[in-house]
Amino acid sequence: MKPKKSASGLSRRSFLGRAGVGMSLVGASTIMSLGQPVGAINNGDIVETHGSDPTLKPVKRNFKAIDWSINAWFPGGIGARFAGIGHPELGVCNNSAPWMGLPYSKNRREELVKGWTPEFIIERFDMAGVEKGGLLACWAAEGLGGKDCRVEAEEVHAVVNKHPDRFYGIVGISSLPEKGNKYYGPTYIRHAIKQLGFKAVHMYPHWFGIRIDDKRMYPIYETCSELDVPFLFQIGTGTGMSNSRLAALPEWIDPIARDFPTLKIIGIHGGGSWEQNYINMLGKDPNVYWGLDANPPSTWASRGLLDLLKQDRGPGYREKHQNYQDKIFWGTDFPVQDWVVSLEQFDALGLPEEISRKVLRDNVIRLLKL
Repeated sequence: MKPKKSASGLSRRSFLGRAGVGMSLVGASTIMSLGQPVGAINNGDIVETHGSDPTLKPVKRNFKAIDWSINAWFPGGIGARFAGIGHPELGVCNNSAPWMGLPYSKNRREELVKGWTPEFIIERFDMAGVEKGGLLACWAAEGLGGKDCRVEAEEVHAVVNKHPDRFYGIVGISSLPEKGNKYYGPTYIRHAIKQLGFKAVHMYPHWFGIRIDDKRMYPIYETCSELDVPFLFQIGTGTGMSNSRLAALPEWIDPIARDFPTLKIIGIHGGGSWEQNYINMLGKDPNVYWGLDANPPSTWASRGLLDLLKQDRGPGYREKHQNYQDKIFWGTDFPVQDWVVSLEQFDALGLPEEISRKVLRDNVIRLLKL
């Protein structure tokens, strides 16, 4: 008799053989194809791929991770909406090459347009030992200051409401809408936090042609401070997708950290050539944190992050500033990374369990009040 398959086409045998709490993480060698609703993928057949690094020697984890950074590209038109905004450099939509970091990817444009179901994400969570994840209601733009495009907060809330144990919401905003508009930053933030129960605010300031220290941003910071929710934004270099040169330099962030001492400021992605300057800010500013998501853990050692995470600068420093291991946390920026592959790489770093638990779980629980 053939083993029973899960809703996504994975057999019970292959599903139970995946990574779990207290188990060594194994390679994602038998996984399903993406881009279609769960249950309608290749007629339920399993697709053999070999995307994991066979040289990794993962350690055991006795706790579940929490991913703060998941782009909510669900079926039903979200991906098509972004693909249709027309900017030629919006490579995440126009590139048909396989997605690096996704062992099941074959055509990133096609997959993004079709989307990934919440049920697929939950299955990957269970394989990797992930408890829950933050869904980004991303707000993008057609180049610097161009036509904008967003995932509505209500779209994300519908998924969170259906799977409250596995997801929470993060609202994406723009600085461009003015007072009286339902998307005016402070108004939209209040709606998402107070009515929908979202946990944080996310923004790509450079996509809207505004510096992070522009005074037009201050009502947004005031609202986040008042509601005691973190503000997350891309740091370092800009991207081809936004047609911008810079995202947010550390020296632009410095006055915000001083003017809003209770605001939890979270720089996301890597900092590019400005990364060391941002690390210096982590060391001196108690309210500055770092959400590592776009760059996989396989890059962490070469960037000196392992030594950073292991540092203990004494009780006086810990009390006033926190150690780096208390200010850094992991994410995938899915679909940039897959959970099984990313956590295989993280576990291969061999960090002590106390530090791993902080980076993979405790820090985001504390900051987002999960």
